Amino acid sequence: MAVKRKRSQKIDPDTILKSPFKRAFFILTPMKFCLVCILCCMGLLVSCKKETDSGKLTPTCDGSHPTYQNDIKNIVDSRCTSSGCHPDFASYEGLFPKLQGGDFEREVLVNQTMPEGAPLTQEQINKIQCWVNDGYPQN
Repeated sequence: MAVKRKRSQKIDPDTILKSPFKRAFFILTPMKFCLVCILCCMGLLVSCKKETDSGKLTPTCDGSHPTYQNDIKNIVDSRCTSSGCHPDFASYEGLFPKLQGGDFEREVLVNQTMPEGAPLTQEQINKIQCWVNDGYPQN
């Protein structure tokens, strides 16, 4: 006659932690607690890094009202078209599709990945921000 096995058996926590190694691993000592706290704090510091730490400038409009022809064209010509990167930006019509799609604002003001090479100055960034705020006036 075969021995019947019980379908469900209660699990005794003491049977799981029989070996000293397993028992020591699950016990949270003050040293382990400190290590966990330090690791959590380091994770928070890394994940909460400010954007200003990465060297980005903060675009701030000073209340001026620049236009493409009077102010922005000089910046675009000297930093974007003269290097041969964006020859279509030599005119307002060539730049306008990038303005409408939001690419220009994202790359120049938000990500600040353009122009390549030397970054724009704070004054140039602020002037472009005012221009964007005004809806990209041409004249």
